[in-house]
Amino acid sequence: MCCCPSSTPIFVWVWPPENQAHDPLHCETVLGRFDAKRWKRFYADFLARHVLIHDQHDIQRIQLTHEKDGAFAVVDIDMLWQDQIGNDIHWLGRVCKV
Repeated sequence: MCCCPSSTPIFVWVWPPENQAHDPLHCETVLGRFDAKRWKRFYADFLARHVLIHDQHDIQRIQLTHEKDGAFAVVDIDMLWQDQIGNDIHWLGRVCKV
C-alpha cells in the first residue's frame, strides 16, 4: 500500500471467487480502488450477518521496496465465519496482499 499526498491509501484488494480458491489467476476485484465509505458499507454488512469463530494468521514473508513506498505480504490464513443460519464460511489458504 502506498499513499498519495492526502494520506489516502491507494490499493485494490483482490479476492478469490470461492473461499478456498487462492490461486491469483482466478481472483476478482470485488471492491475496486480503496474508497473508505464503500469499503466500510461492505464490511459492516458482512460483519452484521456473520460471527467470527476463529482467526489464525501466520505471516510467511513481508517484502518492502527499497524506497519503502510499497510492500507485499504472504500470509497463511485460517478464518472461520458463520452466518445467521449456521452456515460456515471458511477462508483457508495462502494469500498475498500488496
